[in-house]
Amino acid sequence: MSNNFWDVKLEEAEEEPPVKQSIFPQEPLQSKEAAVNPTMEASNRLIEMEKIDVAKLEEDYSKTSHHFPNIPLIIADVVVLLAMFYFIEVEQNMLYFVVLGFISSIMLLFFVATHVRIDHYETKGIYVWYRGIFAPFFIYQKQDTDTVDSWQDTTTSTDSEGNVSTSTEYRFIIQDKHGHELFSGQGAGAGSKGQRNRNRLFQILGLPQKSRNSSGGYSPFDNQAENPTKSGFNFGLIANIGGFFLIPLLFFGFVFAAEMFTQDDWNYYGEEAGYYCSNDSEEYAYDMGGILCPEGYGVVPMCPNGEPCVCIDVDEDCFDGDDDWGYIYYAQDYYYDRYCSDFVSYPVTTPIEIVSVKETGSNQPNLAEYPINELSYAINGGVCDYEYHTSEAFGFEFIFNLVNASDIDGVSILLIEEEWFTSGYSGIEIFTMAGNDTEWTKQYSSKKMFGSYERYATYEEQPLDFGQNMWFRHAFNDTVTNVSQVKIVTGVADQNGGASVSFTGLRVDGAGDYAYPDYFLCNGEWDGQFENSTSELEIFDYIDRYMLSCD
Repeated sequence: MSNNFWDVKLEEAEEEPPVKQSIFPQEPLQSKEAAVNPTMEASNRLIEMEKIDVAKLEEDYSKTSHHFPNIPLIIADVVVLLAMFYFIEVEQNMLYFVVLGFISSIMLLFFVATHVRIDHYETKGIYVWYRGIFAPFFIYQKQDTDTVDSWQDTTTSTDSEGNVSTSTEYRFIIQDKHGHELFSGQGAGAGSKGQRNRNRLFQILGLPQKSRNSSGGYSPFDNQAENPTKSGFNFGLIANIGGFFLIPLLFFGFVFAAEMFTQDDWNYYGEEAGYYCSNDSEEYAYDMGGILCPEGYGVVPMCPNGEPCVCIDVDEDCFDGDDDWGYIYYAQDYYYDRYCSDFVSYPVTTPIEIVSVKETGSNQPNLAEYPINELSYAINGGVCDYEYHTSEAFGFEFIFNLVNASDIDGVSILLIEEEWFTSGYSGIEIFTMAGNDTEWTKQYSSKKMFGSYERYATYEEQPLDFGQNMWFRHAFNDTVTNVSQVKIVTGVADQNGGASVSFTGLRVDGAGDYAYPDYFLCNGEWDGQFENSTSELEIFDYIDRYMLSCD
């Protein structure tokens, strides 16, 4: 029985664990669990969130996608697209269209590459940040003990001219229960800046929110803002590599496109070609600067240079119903289809020399090309369409020396009618100066439009007795004696898309010239009776009358 008693006691003793007692009553007992390291806990949590399989999430759970577009960039791109439409439809300027298209594509590429999307898997409390079309760069799994703090950094700068400007950055930081950072950035993160985007982010997260302001622009979180290094995807490296290859490809692609698409009806043969007619429609032909082909569809038309036209259609097919025809300039051809040279073509009695030609507002340069900008071809017996053409102008001034001081009765200006282009001068004032004078004396003034214009002109009313293909005599009230210089001032007429003045011939008329009938280039007669004429009349026997716009 005793053996049984002790056997029972021994079994009871083996079942009870020993209790440790300190020999020092004041010493506390050791805890059964080790103390938690908050920093290690935050680090481990970031690692665990990074390991979340996003592809598996998409397969197993539903999500809500939140987009944060760059609104200012969208507005800027829309403006560029509108400008492209204007230049291709209104100005028909393919170069500007292509350049703006390249800029728009770069902006679109930047928009796509920086567009922010946050996918929210509500059942798992997981948020996945995306930037552009790239892989997710941050994954966050929400806990009820997390908080989000917000603040704004304001920076003030002063430029060299003393202008002060300020910029504000709206920042946030997501923290765990110990105050350790999980993610921080501007706006909604990943470059989606702005207070509005940040407020949307807070609504999506649904975390308790605090607020604070940073004083001078530096914040202890600045170095970590928008820091994607907490994920395995390095967007910056990929973006730089992609941009290194993609931007040059886009640029040379647009250069190639420019070479293809700028070969339109205007410059299929470069600057050596002129546009004549189209079979597409009369309105289209007019818009292109030409006429409806007189011969109709299926027939090679005759061009103003007296030769069969060449096909300048962009599709290289001029027998498909939308045909565009033109001609090539040769040495004897003039700018628009007109003859132009320095030959003496009509008699003059008072030879002149050019002193100066300028735009009177801010001396804008003449943008017209040779030979249309060569005034010497339109004076002293020459016949040539002259034009001073610039983007904007107040008026135009021409000063001439008379080779010999002479008595003069006025100035005559010839304007040969152009079928496809506007030309002429709006308003005219004529001043003279004698050899010993130092001031100009006004001898003639007219506020009429001599010729045609497009959208506007300084003076728009045409005189009743004005006619093209003939000399118009701006006669003084009396003969002015001993004249050594003549100044002619005109207004502005909108011609060929710019501020212009143009004419085909100009001469100073000596005393007594107006006692004789004038010579009409196309159908007049000349009796050789200009007194003191300094040049012989040359008849246009060898020049196509069409090139002088004669009927």
